[in-house]
Amino acid sequence: MEQKIRSYLSNSGYFAVSSPSYRRAFLVNIILPLMMFLAIFFAFINYMHLNNFIAGHITLASFIFSSVSMLYFKKSNDLHIATYCTLTVACLTVALLSYFLDYQNNVLIWASAVPLLAFALVMRKKGVIISIIFYLIFCISYLFHSYSTSFAYYKFEAFLNFLFASVGLILLSYYYEYSRERAFANLEENQAELKMLAETDKLTGLYNRSKIDEIVSDILQKAKENDCEFSLIMADLDDFKEINDKYGHLIGDRVIEEISSVIRKSCQDNCYASRWGGEEFLIVLDNCGSDNAYEFAENLRSAIKSQQLSVNEDLTFTLGVTEYEKGDTAMSIFRRVDDALYKGKGLGKDITQMA
Repeated sequence: MEQKIRSYLSNSGYFAVSSPSYRRAFLVNIILPLMMFLAIFFAFINYMHLNNFIAGHITLASFIFSSVSMLYFKKSNDLHIATYCTLTVACLTVALLSYFLDYQNNVLIWASAVPLLAFALVMRKKGVIISIIFYLIFCISYLFHSYSTSFAYYKFEAFLNFLFASVGLILLSYYYEYSRERAFANLEENQAELKMLAETDKLTGLYNRSKIDEIVSDILQKAKENDCEFSLIMADLDDFKEINDKYGHLIGDRVIEEISSVIRKSCQDNCYASRWGGEEFLIVLDNCGSDNAYEFAENLRSAIKSQQLSVNEDLTFTLGVTEYEKGDTAMSIFRRVDDALYKGKGLGKDITQMA
Protein backbone atom coordinates (compact mmCIF):
# COMPACT_ATOMS: atom_id res chain seq x y z
CA MET A 1 0.00 0.00 0.00
CA GLU A 2 2.76 2.42 0.94
CA GLN A 3 4.57 1.64 -2.31
CA LYS A 4 1.43 2.39 -4.33
CA ILE A 5 0.98 5.73 -2.57
CA ARG A 6 4.60 6.68 -3.28
CA SER A 7 4.18 5.65 -6.91
CA TYR A 8 1.02 7.77 -7.21
CA LEU A 9 2.59 10.85 -5.62
CA SER A 10 5.70 10.63 -7.81
CA ASN A 11 3.86 9.75 -11.06
CA SER A 12 5.24 6.21 -11.07
CA GLY A 13 8.70 7.41 -10.10
CA TYR A 14 8.96 10.10 -12.78
CA PHE A 15 9.58 12.73 -10.10
CA ALA A 16 12.38 11.51 -7.84
CA VAL A 17 11.91 12.20 -4.15
CA SER A 18 15.28 13.96 -4.06
CA SER A 19 14.46 16.27 -7.00
CA PRO A 20 13.30 19.89 -6.48
CA SER A 21 10.17 19.26 -8.56
CA TYR A 22 8.91 16.44 -6.32
CA ARG A 23 7.33 18.83 -3.79
CA ARG A 24 5.20 20.50 -6.47
CA ALA A 25 4.26 17.16 -8.04
CA PHE A 26 3.28 15.90 -4.58
CA LEU A 27 1.04 18.94 -4.02
CA VAL A 28 -0.59 18.75 -7.47
CA ASN A 29 -1.36 15.06 -6.88
CA ILE A 30 -3.03 16.00 -3.58
CA ILE A 31 -4.74 19.28 -4.52
CA LEU A 32 -6.32 18.26 -7.82
CA PRO A 33 -8.17 15.20 -6.40
CA LEU A 34 -9.28 17.33 -3.44
CA MET A 35 -10.62 19.98 -5.82
CA MET A 36 -12.42 17.28 -7.80
CA PHE A 37 -14.04 15.91 -4.65
CA LEU A 38 -15.13 19.33 -3.36
CA ALA A 39 -16.42 20.38 -6.79
CA ILE A 40 -18.58 17.30 -7.33
CA PHE A 41 -19.80 17.42 -3.72
CA PHE A 42 -20.93 21.04 -3.96
CA ALA A 43 -22.35 20.44 -7.44
CA PHE A 44 -24.56 17.72 -5.97
CA ILE A 45 -25.58 19.96 -3.06
CA ASN A 46 -26.39 22.89 -5.34
CA TYR A 47 -28.37 20.80 -7.82
CA MET A 48 -30.25 18.48 -5.47
CA HIS A 49 -30.77 20.47 -2.25
CA LEU A 50 -30.29 24.18 -2.88
CA ASN A 51 -31.71 24.29 -6.42
CA ASN A 52 -28.96 26.75 -7.27
CA PHE A 53 -28.26 25.83 -10.86
CA ILE A 54 -25.71 28.58 -11.52
CA ALA A 55 -23.53 27.43 -8.63
CA GLY A 56 -24.14 23.84 -9.71
CA HIS A 57 -22.95 24.57 -13.26
CA ILE A 58 -19.83 26.35 -11.97
CA THR A 59 -18.84 23.58 -9.56
CA LEU A 60 -19.60 20.88 -12.16
CA ALA A 61 -17.38 22.70 -14.67
CA SER A 62 -14.71 22.94 -11.99
CA PHE A 63 -14.92 19.17 -11.49
CA ILE A 64 -14.61 18.52 -15.22
CA PHE A 65 -11.61 20.82 -15.73
CA SER A 66 -9.90 19.49 -12.58
CA SER A 67 -10.38 15.94 -13.86
CA VAL A 68 -9.00 16.81 -17.28
CA SER A 69 -5.99 18.51 -15.66
CA MET A 70 -5.38 15.45 -13.49
CA LEU A 71 -5.55 13.06 -16.44
CA TYR A 72 -3.25 15.29 -18.48
CA PHE A 73 -0.71 15.46 -15.66
CA LYS A 74 -0.68 11.70 -15.14
CA LYS A 75 -0.27 11.07 -18.86
CA SER A 76 2.24 13.79 -19.77
CA ASN A 77 4.10 14.45 -16.48
CA ASP A 78 4.05 18.11 -17.50
CA LEU A 79 4.29 19.70 -14.07
CA HIS A 80 4.39 23.28 -15.36
CA ILE A 81 1.07 23.02 -17.25
CA ALA A 82 -0.58 21.00 -14.47
CA THR A 83 0.43 23.59 -11.86
CA TYR A 84 -1.06 26.52 -13.75
CA CYS A 85 -4.16 24.54 -14.68
CA THR A 86 -4.70 23.84 -10.98
CA LEU A 87 -4.35 27.51 -10.06
CA THR A 88 -6.52 28.67 -12.98
CA VAL A 89 -9.38 26.31 -12.13
CA ALA A 90 -9.23 27.26 -8.44
CA CYS A 91 -9.15 31.01 -9.12
CA LEU A 92 -11.93 30.94 -11.69
CA THR A 93 -14.15 28.74 -9.55
CA VAL A 94 -13.83 31.00 -6.50
CA ALA A 95 -14.20 34.21 -8.55
CA LEU A 96 -17.29 33.02 -10.46
CA LEU A 97 -19.00 31.61 -7.37
CA SER A 98 -18.34 34.84 -5.47
CA TYR A 99 -19.70 36.98 -8.29
CA PHE A 100 -22.86 34.99 -9.01
CA LEU A 101 -23.58 34.29 -5.34
CA ASP A 102 -23.29 37.96 -4.38
CA TYR A 103 -20.06 37.54 -2.36
CA GLN A 104 -21.66 35.55 0.44
CA ASN A 105 -19.58 34.74 3.51
CA ASN A 106 -19.39 31.01 2.83
CA VAL A 107 -17.97 31.68 -0.64
CA LEU A 108 -15.49 34.36 0.40
CA ILE A 109 -13.89 31.92 2.82
CA TRP A 110 -12.60 29.96 -0.17
CA ALA A 111 -10.96 33.09 -1.61
CA SER A 112 -8.43 32.96 1.22
CA ALA A 113 -7.21 29.62 -0.12
CA VAL A 114 -5.92 31.18 -3.36
CA PRO A 115 -2.69 32.73 -1.96
CA LEU A 116 -1.99 29.52 -0.04
CA LEU A 117 -2.29 27.53 -3.27
CA ALA A 118 -0.25 30.06 -5.24
CA PHE A 119 2.66 30.14 -2.80
CA ALA A 120 2.65 26.36 -2.39
CA LEU A 121 2.64 25.63 -6.12
CA VAL A 122 4.67 28.39 -7.78
CA MET A 123 6.83 29.58 -4.88
CA ARG A 124 7.41 33.03 -3.52
CA LYS A 125 7.72 35.59 -6.34
CA LYS A 126 5.12 34.14 -8.69
CA GLY A 127 2.87 33.44 -5.71
CA VAL A 128 2.81 37.15 -4.85
CA ILE A 129 2.04 38.12 -8.46
CA ILE A 130 -0.79 35.60 -8.84
CA SER A 131 -2.29 36.52 -5.46
CA ILE A 132 -2.23 40.26 -6.22
CA ILE A 133 -3.75 39.76 -9.69
CA PHE A 134 -6.47 37.55 -8.24
CA TYR A 135 -7.43 40.02 -5.50
CA LEU A 136 -7.35 42.99 -7.90
CA ILE A 137 -9.78 41.22 -10.21
CA PHE A 138 -11.78 40.15 -7.17
CA CYS A 139 -12.06 43.76 -5.90
CA ILE A 140 -12.95 45.15 -9.32
CA SER A 141 -15.68 42.58 -9.78
CA TYR A 142 -16.99 43.29 -6.29
CA LEU A 143 -17.15 47.04 -6.91
CA PHE A 144 -18.81 46.52 -10.29
CA HIS A 145 -21.32 44.13 -8.79
CA SER A 146 -22.07 46.35 -5.80
CA TYR A 147 -22.84 49.36 -7.98
CA SER A 148 -24.80 47.45 -10.59
CA THR A 149 -27.00 45.50 -8.15
CA SER A 150 -28.53 46.06 -4.74
CA PHE A 151 -27.24 42.96 -2.96
CA ALA A 152 -26.70 43.31 0.77
CA TYR A 153 -24.96 40.11 1.79
CA TYR A 154 -21.72 41.85 2.47
CA LYS A 155 -21.18 45.42 3.59
CA PHE A 156 -18.31 47.38 2.09
CA GLU A 157 -16.61 47.78 5.49
CA ALA A 158 -16.73 44.05 6.04
CA PHE A 159 -15.35 43.47 2.57
CA LEU A 160 -12.43 45.78 3.39
CA ASN A 161 -11.77 43.72 6.52
CA PHE A 162 -11.71 40.64 4.32
CA LEU A 163 -9.19 42.30 1.99
CA PHE A 164 -6.94 43.41 4.85
CA ALA A 165 -7.01 39.87 6.22
CA SER A 166 -6.13 38.59 2.75
CA VAL A 167 -3.18 40.98 2.51
CA GLY A 168 -1.99 39.70 5.88
CA LEU A 169 -2.33 36.14 4.60
CA ILE A 170 -0.24 37.00 1.52
CA LEU A 171 2.48 38.55 3.68
CA LEU A 172 2.53 35.56 6.04
CA SER A 173 2.66 33.17 3.09
CA TYR A 174 5.47 35.18 1.55
CA TYR A 175 7.45 35.11 4.79
CA TYR A 176 6.85 31.37 5.20
CA GLU A 177 8.07 30.61 1.67
CA TYR A 178 11.04 32.94 2.11
CA SER A 179 12.01 31.20 5.36
CA ARG A 180 11.50 27.78 3.82
CA GLU A 181 13.63 28.66 0.78
CA ARG A 182 16.40 30.05 2.99
CA ALA A 183 16.32 26.95 5.19
CA PHE A 184 16.42 24.71 2.11
CA ALA A 185 19.32 26.72 0.63
CA ASN A 186 21.25 26.45 3.91
CA LEU A 187 20.56 22.73 4.00
CA GLU A 188 21.88 22.32 0.45
CA GLU A 189 24.99 24.31 1.33
CA ASN A 190 25.59 22.15 4.39
CA GLN A 191 25.07 18.98 2.38
CA ALA A 192 27.46 20.21 -0.31
CA GLU A 193 30.05 21.02 2.34
CA LEU A 194 29.65 17.61 3.98
CA LYS A 195 29.90 15.94 0.57
CA MET A 196 33.09 17.86 -0.17
CA LEU A 197 34.58 16.90 3.20
CA ALA A 198 33.67 13.27 2.60
CA GLU A 199 35.16 13.19 -0.90
CA THR A 200 38.25 15.41 -0.78
CA ASP A 201 41.58 15.39 0.94
CA LYS A 202 41.67 18.19 3.50
CA LEU A 203 45.24 19.29 2.79
CA THR A 204 45.26 19.26 -1.01
CA GLY A 205 41.63 19.65 -2.05
CA LEU A 206 42.06 16.68 -4.41
CA TYR A 207 39.82 13.64 -4.20
CA ASN A 208 40.59 11.34 -1.29
CA ARG A 209 41.30 7.63 -1.60
CA SER A 210 37.74 6.57 -0.87
CA LYS A 211 36.30 8.80 -3.61
CA ILE A 212 38.88 7.84 -6.23
CA ASP A 213 38.14 4.16 -5.50
CA GLU A 214 34.48 4.92 -6.27
CA ILE A 215 35.40 6.78 -9.47
CA VAL A 216 37.63 3.97 -10.69
CA SER A 217 34.90 1.44 -9.93
CA ASP A 218 32.35 3.43 -11.96
CA ILE A 219 34.70 3.99 -14.91
CA LEU A 220 35.76 0.35 -14.83
CA GLN A 221 32.13 -0.76 -15.02
CA LYS A 222 31.51 1.62 -17.93
CA ALA A 223 34.60 0.32 -19.72
CA LYS A 224 33.41 -3.28 -19.37
CA GLU A 225 29.91 -2.47 -20.64
CA ASN A 226 30.86 -0.14 -23.51
CA ASP A 227 34.37 -1.32 -24.38
CA CYS A 228 35.85 2.08 -23.46
CA GLU A 229 39.46 2.87 -22.66
CA PHE A 230 40.92 4.59 -19.63
CA SER A 231 44.28 4.87 -17.94
CA LEU A 232 45.70 5.23 -14.44
CA ILE A 233 48.76 7.19 -13.36
CA MET A 234 50.39 6.62 -9.98
CA ALA A 235 52.83 9.41 -9.05
CA ASP A 236 55.21 9.75 -6.12
CA LEU A 237 57.49 12.57 -5.00
CA ASP A 238 61.05 11.26 -4.94
CA ASP A 239 62.90 11.32 -1.61
CA PHE A 240 60.19 13.38 0.05
CA LYS A 241 61.13 12.01 3.47
CA GLU A 242 64.32 14.06 3.27
CA ILE A 243 62.24 17.24 2.85
CA ASN A 244 60.24 16.42 5.99
CA ASP A 245 63.39 15.58 7.93
CA LYS A 246 65.22 18.72 6.83
CA TYR A 247 62.43 21.33 6.93
CA GLY A 248 59.76 19.78 9.12
CA HIS A 249 56.26 18.52 8.42
CA LEU A 250 54.64 21.97 8.12
CA ILE A 251 56.92 22.89 5.23
CA GLY A 252 56.44 19.39 3.86
CA ASP A 253 52.67 19.90 3.88
CA ARG A 254 53.11 23.20 2.05
CA VAL A 255 55.14 21.45 -0.63
CA ILE A 256 52.41 18.81 -0.98
CA GLU A 257 49.86 21.62 -1.45
CA GLU A 258 52.01 23.25 -4.13
CA ILE A 259 52.48 19.97 -5.98
CA SER A 260 48.73 19.31 -5.75
CA SER A 261 48.05 22.71 -7.29
CA VAL A 262 50.17 21.78 -10.31
CA ILE A 263 48.32 18.47 -10.65
CA ARG A 264 44.94 20.21 -10.39
CA LYS A 265 45.85 22.69 -13.11
CA SER A 266 47.04 19.86 -15.36
CA CYS A 267 43.77 17.95 -15.01
CA GLN A 268 41.11 19.01 -17.48
CA ASP A 269 38.10 17.12 -18.86
CA ASN A 270 37.75 13.44 -17.98
CA CYS A 271 40.64 13.71 -15.53
CA TYR A 272 40.30 12.83 -11.84
CA ALA A 273 43.19 13.50 -9.48
CA SER A 274 43.50 12.25 -5.92
CA ARG A 275 45.92 12.09 -3.05
CA TRP A 276 46.48 8.38 -2.68
CA GLY A 277 48.41 8.72 0.57
CA GLY A 278 51.36 10.66 1.93
CA GLU A 279 53.25 11.98 -1.10
CA GLU A 280 51.57 9.60 -3.55
CA PHE A 281 48.93 10.69 -6.07
CA LEU A 282 46.60 8.70 -8.29
CA ILE A 283 45.22 10.19 -11.51
CA VAL A 284 42.44 8.61 -13.59
CA LEU A 285 42.17 9.57 -17.26
CA ASP A 286 38.83 8.51 -18.70
CA ASN A 287 38.55 7.86 -22.47
CA CYS A 288 42.32 7.98 -22.66
CA GLY A 289 44.69 5.33 -24.03
CA SER A 290 48.19 4.55 -22.81
CA ASP A 291 49.97 6.78 -25.35
CA ASN A 292 48.03 9.90 -24.37
CA ALA A 293 48.33 8.95 -20.68
CA TYR A 294 52.12 8.66 -21.05
CA GLU A 295 52.27 12.08 -22.72
CA PHE A 296 50.15 13.55 -19.91
CA ALA A 297 52.44 12.00 -17.29
CA GLU A 298 55.58 13.35 -18.96
CA ASN A 299 54.10 16.85 -19.17
CA LEU A 300 53.17 16.65 -15.49
CA ARG A 301 56.65 15.44 -14.55
CA SER A 302 58.19 18.38 -16.40
CA ALA A 303 55.76 20.82 -14.78
CA ILE A 304 56.68 19.56 -11.31
CA LYS A 305 60.41 19.91 -12.02
CA SER A 306 60.00 23.49 -13.20
CA GLN A 307 57.66 24.53 -10.37
CA GLN A 308 58.94 27.14 -7.90
CA LEU A 309 58.44 25.59 -4.46
CA SER A 310 58.69 26.78 -0.87
CA VAL A 311 61.95 24.90 -0.47
CA ASN A 312 65.12 25.44 -2.43
CA GLU A 313 65.35 21.82 -3.52
CA ASP A 314 65.20 20.03 -6.87
CA LEU A 315 62.11 17.86 -6.42
CA THR A 316 61.38 15.14 -8.95
CA PHE A 317 58.40 12.96 -9.71
CA THR A 318 58.31 9.28 -10.59
CA LEU A 319 55.17 8.09 -12.35
CA GLY A 320 53.74 4.73 -13.29
CA VAL A 321 51.22 4.46 -16.14
CA THR A 322 48.87 1.67 -17.12
CA GLU A 323 45.86 1.26 -19.40
CA TYR A 324 42.71 -0.72 -18.78
CA GLU A 325 42.85 -4.24 -20.18
CA LYS A 326 39.93 -6.57 -20.74
CA GLY A 327 39.27 -8.70 -17.69
CA ASP A 328 40.76 -6.13 -15.33
CA THR A 329 39.39 -5.67 -11.84
CA ALA A 330 40.01 -2.62 -9.67
CA MET A 331 42.55 -4.63 -7.69
CA SER A 332 44.47 -5.82 -10.77
CA ILE A 333 44.73 -2.39 -12.38
CA PHE A 334 45.79 -0.79 -9.08
CA ARG A 335 48.45 -3.46 -8.61
CA ARG A 336 49.75 -2.98 -12.17
CA VAL A 337 50.10 0.79 -11.92
CA ASP A 338 51.72 0.46 -8.50
CA ASP A 339 54.23 -2.05 -9.91
CA ALA A 340 54.99 0.39 -12.77
CA LEU A 341 55.67 3.17 -10.25
CA TYR A 342 58.09 1.10 -8.19
CA LYS A 343 59.78 -0.19 -11.31
CA GLY A 344 60.44 3.46 -12.20
CA LYS A 345 61.81 4.03 -8.71
CA GLY A 346 64.18 1.12 -9.23
CA LEU A 347 65.37 2.53 -12.54
CA GLY A 348 66.64 5.68 -10.90
CA LYS A 349 63.54 7.80 -10.25
CA ASP A 350 62.46 10.99 -12.09
CA ILE A 351 60.95 8.84 -14.83
CA THR A 352 57.60 7.87 -16.36
CA GLN A 353 57.34 4.09 -16.49
CA MET A 354 54.74 2.21 -18.53
CA ALA A 355 53.33 -1.01 -17.08
